[in-house]
Amino acid sequence: MSQRALSVPGEAASGVRRRRLGLLIQFVAGALSVVFALRIFGQVDRFAVVWPVSAVCTALLLPRWPLEWRSRFKFAAASIVGVLTGGLAVAMPLWFAAILAGLTGMDVAISCLVMGSTIHCFDDLKRTPNLARFGIACVLAPALTAALGAVPVSGFLHEPVLRTLLMSMLGNSVGMTLLLPLVLFFHDAEYRNVAANLKQKSVRRSAAAATGIFLAAVVFTFTQNFGPFLFMVFPPLIFLVLLTGLEGAMFASCWVTIVGWMATIHGHGPVWLTRSASAEQRLVVLQIFIWVFAATALPIGAMLDERRRAEKKADEARSIYQKLLQNADDMIVLSSLDGTERYVSPAVQKLTGWTPDEYLALDRLSTVHQEDMEIATKMIAGLTQGQTEQTIRYRLMQKNGDARWVQAAIRAYGHSAESNVVGYVGTVRDISVLKEKEETWERERTRMAAEHRRMADLARTDPLTGLLNRRGLGDELRAPQRRQSRKSLAFLMLDVDCFKKYNDALGHQAGDECLEKLAEIFKARITRHGDLVARMGGEEFAIVLPGTDVKGARKVAGDILEAIRAEAIPHPDSSFGIITVSIGVTCSGESPVDLGALIRDADEALYASKKNGRNQISVKEAAAMLMTA
Repeated sequence: MSQRALSVPGEAASGVRRRRLGLLIQFVAGALSVVFALRIFGQVDRFAVVWPVSAVCTALLLPRWPLEWRSRFKFAAASIVGVLTGGLAVAMPLWFAAILAGLTGMDVAISCLVMGSTIHCFDDLKRTPNLARFGIACVLAPALTAALGAVPVSGFLHEPVLRTLLMSMLGNSVGMTLLLPLVLFFHDAEYRNVAANLKQKSVRRSAAAATGIFLAAVVFTFTQNFGPFLFMVFPPLIFLVLLTGLEGAMFASCWVTIVGWMATIHGHGPVWLTRSASAEQRLVVLQIFIWVFAATALPIGAMLDERRRAEKKADEARSIYQKLLQNADDMIVLSSLDGTERYVSPAVQKLTGWTPDEYLALDRLSTVHQEDMEIATKMIAGLTQGQTEQTIRYRLMQKNGDARWVQAAIRAYGHSAESNVVGYVGTVRDISVLKEKEETWERERTRMAAEHRRMADLARTDPLTGLLNRRGLGDELRAPQRRQSRKSLAFLMLDVDCFKKYNDALGHQAGDECLEKLAEIFKARITRHGDLVARMGGEEFAIVLPGTDVKGARKVAGDILEAIRAEAIPHPDSSFGIITVSIGVTCSGESPVDLGALIRDADEALYASKKNGRNQISVKEAAAMLMTA
């Protein structure tokens, strides 16, 4: 069997023992609190100044309230049985002890229903919402149970019902207010934390002085009979609570109760200044004073402790934030829009070379590169216009005069009660390496784009003559701007006469040189923007003349023909003795025409020139073919 399996029965047995011990403590606390209340603060047939029973039983049940309802019921029942037992122990009639136990059970149930969801230990009382629940429970539960028990209790004590109602409610409420925090305090061993705090010499001395002054004021107030000086306990109370918080308020309330009760029952204190008042009336006055005192001290102490806890958390958060800032590589900048309030994190020294103090002594825009000043001023202007988040890149000046590329993520801030922007927080990150990579990538993209254009040009250019090839001419003619201006488009097709014989006689090298010369002649004669010259393949060329009619095209063809004749490139196997060309001309006129049809018409005109003896121009128009030598 595994070790885990062996440990389960032992753990279960330990839990059962703890629960039984808790039930025993709940029972004993209920019984002893009844005996204590009736033997110390009153008699069986008299009112008690402080009724501690409900407070003690509730305080012991609250830590166990998160348990299942059956466990809650068992602990509450143990308290009720303990109260019944305690009542019988002080010679209380059984019927009255049963009523007392039932009322105590109702007290505990109502109080736990009000507080049980959020208050399980002494420290929970240091939160304002929980303190409000505690105050409601201290008033609501005593009021309800006092109302229910007023008739039977008044019959047993032979007192008027209204007086019984008032004194029962006050005694129970005072007991809840004083003793519930006290029992939680010792049940949770909170005194250990207080003892740890008092180890500091300065705190110990201040707390001792405040306690001594308060104790002396309370003793003086309740032992003199010549003036109504109850107010004298409040100034030293405030001093004590400011130093010790809820703990000091709790013990101060208990001390006032003890001293005030002992002095009053011995005929001392301001309560006895009214000679005509009865004992019950003096008791009510004392109860009201104790209740007011505790209701003043406890909230102040709890709220002070809550504020101290919040300040401690804020200090811890601030310490963590400062630690993060000190170890962050990014520079954190905070500035008001007018630049009067500024902060910069320690990373500024690593990023710029300036220490934080040196950096803050500079004008905030003086650290921006002059060429990027417009970016910074636009950023600030954007913040004033409601752009709460911006990201900018700029060059940050260095202490040594260099500049470093950075990226700043800017977020605006304003007062919580106002919507206008009063400043900004920026996270500045070094991107000099990234910027260098981006510039390298940009240069590479530019080079690749140029290479792509060069390869595209090569793909559409004739390598021998540098003219457009057939593909390049087709691309140009299919371009949108060409398609939009196809009216009156002249097309010339040129072919070198007997060029194969020229190559056979003189060689391909001479043939290439001849084609290069002819290309130069074409380019020299075709100079308008938008005109095109292309080598269609072998010894065949094409010329496109946008916005040209038949007459103009024939003139251009004639000039080319004469220029080639004038060049007089020798051709041993030509009947003309020189290089000549045949030209076919066609024109679309004023109406858009299909380019394929236009090229076919130019081919037909060229064929006519070849057929009719070469070295001439043929023009094909819509209805006729004209030849020109």
